[in-house]
Amino acid sequence: MTNVRLPAVAGVFYPKEPDTLLAMVEKMLEEALLKTPPAITSRGTPRALVVPHAGFLYSGPIAASAYCLLSKLNPPPARVLLLGPSHRIFFKGIATSTATSFGTPLGEIPVDRTFVDQMETLPGIDVYDPAHTQEHSIEVQLPFLEVQLGQVPIIPLVAGEASDSIVARIITAVLKIPETLIVISTDLSHYLPSGQARLLDARTASAIVSPEYRPLDHQMACGSHPLNGFLMAAHEAGLKGEILDLRNSGDTSGPNNEVVGYGSFAFWSP
Repeated sequence: MTNVRLPAVAGVFYPKEPDTLLAMVEKMLEEALLKTPPAITSRGTPRALVVPHAGFLYSGPIAASAYCLLSKLNPPPARVLLLGPSHRIFFKGIATSTATSFGTPLGEIPVDRTFVDQMETLPGIDVYDPAHTQEHSIEVQLPFLEVQLGQVPIIPLVAGEASDSIVARIITAVLKIPETLIVISTDLSHYLPSGQARLLDARTASAIVSPEYRPLDHQMACGSHPLNGFLMAAHEAGLKGEILDLRNSGDTSGPNNEVVGYGSFAFWSP
């Protein structure tokens, strides 16, 4: 039986018309790839990406700076694990979904049900569909993945009140499974004047790519719990991170008095 998680923020965070959405995503990816230094594109397939999750007018170009690295992968990843924070409801732990696919205006992306069922045996992970129903932190990543990877299946996870160590154990388990791309969804600072945001976001970006684990708080990243857990596991596994883009909503499409910070990062295996 099919069970499709329908789009919740199409027409709000990104265009609901397929042609408009496709043109917008392709344009952002093309522009981002042109700006990417050869030293980055020559590093090959990243093991993990950290990307923002606001409306495409605001954070889309920053997210594209990471997703453009997935162009012409040979071979593509076998699956993509998506982990983002919950914005709308409170719950404990990390939520999987019973969905067999996640829909966008561009089509449906299958869920790797075999992998999800295995994930549900790990501590701290449970089935909780309400966490996914209206959540945008995962949904806004899907059009980029569809354009770059087609029908590569996903493992969608939404983090509620979950400790960094629980997240780290999950990421560690996933890192042992080859050909699995990890995508961590988080924005950075919120509602600061642009100048203050740039200072704080620069500190946050430095911590994210630091060779030593430096935990972040919620003022530095709204997805600090999933991000901290990822960073704990990434450092243990020896992954090396690079800053790809670091801007805020005042730089892309908004006023500068109260901005939201966005960063994109890639991590490669040693």
